[in-house]
Amino acid sequence: MKPPVTTVAFIGNPNVGKSALFNAITGAGQVIGNWCGKTTEACTVRTRYNAREFDFTDLPGIYGFGHSSTEELAVDKYLHAKTPDLIVAVVDALNLERNLYLVLEILERYEKAIIVLNKTDAATAHGIEINLTKLAEILGVPVISTVATSHNSAACLWQTITSSQTLWTPYRVNYPPDIEQAIERALPEQYSHPGMARWQKIKAVEKADEEKQTAIISARYAAANFITACCHHHHATESLTDKIDYWALHRWAGIPIMIAVFALLFFFTFTVSRPLSNLIGETFVYFGSAVHNIFSALKLPYMLTSLVADGLLNGIGAALGFLPQIAIFFLIYNIIQDSGYIVRVAILTDRLMSLIGLNGKIFIPLIAGYSCNVNGILASRILTSRYDRMVAMLASSYAPCSARLGVMVFMASAFFPSNEATLVMLCLLAISLGMMAVIAFLTRFFIAPEDSAVFMTEIPVYHLPHWRNLLAATLDRTLHFLKRIRNIIVYSSIIMWLLSSFPVGSFEQTYIARIGQIIEPLGSLLGLNWQLIVALIAGIPAKESALTTLGVIYNAAGSDGGLGQVLTSHITPLAAFTFLIVYMTYIPCLATVITIYQETKNWSVAICSVYGSIFLSILLGILSYNLGQLFL
Repeated sequence: MKPPVTTVAFIGNPNVGKSALFNAITGAGQVIGNWCGKTTEACTVRTRYNAREFDFTDLPGIYGFGHSSTEELAVDKYLHAKTPDLIVAVVDALNLERNLYLVLEILERYEKAIIVLNKTDAATAHGIEINLTKLAEILGVPVISTVATSHNSAACLWQTITSSQTLWTPYRVNYPPDIEQAIERALPEQYSHPGMARWQKIKAVEKADEEKQTAIISARYAAANFITACCHHHHATESLTDKIDYWALHRWAGIPIMIAVFALLFFFTFTVSRPLSNLIGETFVYFGSAVHNIFSALKLPYMLTSLVADGLLNGIGAALGFLPQIAIFFLIYNIIQDSGYIVRVAILTDRLMSLIGLNGKIFIPLIAGYSCNVNGILASRILTSRYDRMVAMLASSYAPCSARLGVMVFMASAFFPSNEATLVMLCLLAISLGMMAVIAFLTRFFIAPEDSAVFMTEIPVYHLPHWRNLLAATLDRTLHFLKRIRNIIVYSSIIMWLLSSFPVGSFEQTYIARIGQIIEPLGSLLGLNWQLIVALIAGIPAKESALTTLGVIYNAAGSDGGLGQVLTSHITPLAAFTFLIVYMTYIPCLATVITIYQETKNWSVAICSVYGSIFLSILLGILSYNLGQLFL
């Protein structure tokens, strides 16, 4: 007989390392980082260990079993649908007392739990000592210490989960006599074990009497304080985090430091990636020439030669040309994110966003949007205000995703020296933030702004990112890009080649040239030639296609050399800058539009995001071109 599947749920406060432990034990690819809000819904993975099957579920970070946030509602929904066989309560060793409140609620609700004291290496560095034996004795359940990035932690957790623990005596909070009497008088519920029935009685008392609810909460905090005092000792020291944050979160120095950090991000990206991109471009030019020579020697049809050399190789080469920018950008970006600095950026931007009635928590979905706009829209679920969610969803489509960033960085690198290209990218990001302010203003005409909840978030300690996590995250972004090349760029390159090769004869008579001549008047308003307008149209389904389209068009017109060299010989820096502004802000990709509808259940919102982006991108393009002509 096949043994039953054991269900295990990971629960804990935000940013305690649940997802990192979950990945370590399941081999899953949950997004991790040194900031809150990454996990927004339950993620379940089935895995096998020692001939037994387990369903592990990673739940969003919560501070308690309430209903005051989207995360708490998601956890409550899962726990009502399923009763886990085992709870893994992940606790931040740096904040034991605060984390114990949720642990005490877990022990009231479930009899079988394992307490995982994570980040013990950071706790030791901060002069914190925790007596694990004493803590396990008081709580009445197993307690282990881990460092989520260590292989030993996964092995230790597996051993604890699979051990035959038969005696579980979870700690029970001693409430005042009147509270205990009220709990006993509460109507019993039919549950499989007494602990669950007591939990339901406690919740019934909390719901019926606000004063008793306050007394219950106070008793839990008092118990957490008592337990901490019994097994926790802190040697007071000024940590490195405190010293760095004095300047990083300084009222006047914080913003300039933030700008400098992102300036260095782009500067290093340009400096390191430029020679690699040039090498890739030259390599594909060589391959194209080699294919022409080999196919000609074999007397193969010219159209087949042109399809392979001018269509496929040029399109794929153009896309791979900005692979170094994507890999290097996200490697450095992941270092900034995983170190803990990205949370400080959200806190700093909170001051700016308050000017337009928003709070810094909206920055969390925007961070997610940098990998993919769809991720940013899904991450907006963490916002409690409907107005904030709507603004975040619409604004996420203006956060340059990895595809747009790759094209933007490639073109900025091709047209400007590293220092000027850095200023160009910072300017583009500033425009992106400005678009969010415009969206927030326009959204007020359709949805009444609500009082945004005060922005509160965990401020993690700084730490050196683990190289394995950095490489995994960077590789994930890079592989995602390569998969898109395989699935989209090949087909778009073939389509562009067909349009730029037929009818056979003069390039000016091809279908793509005729289309370009029709839309050229629109391009003249923006200072863009028809080739750039066609590239924008080709980029609507997939943003990477814009650059590959330019590669195919200019090659079909007889231009030689790498893509960067070809573009700079046909396009002015002002036209390139205007193109980048329009490209960054115009129509979201199809997946983004569909996700907006799925989250809002309203096609009008999704359609407005399309037409609104078209209008705003054209307006910005016209302003950019005309202002550029005045000052350049």
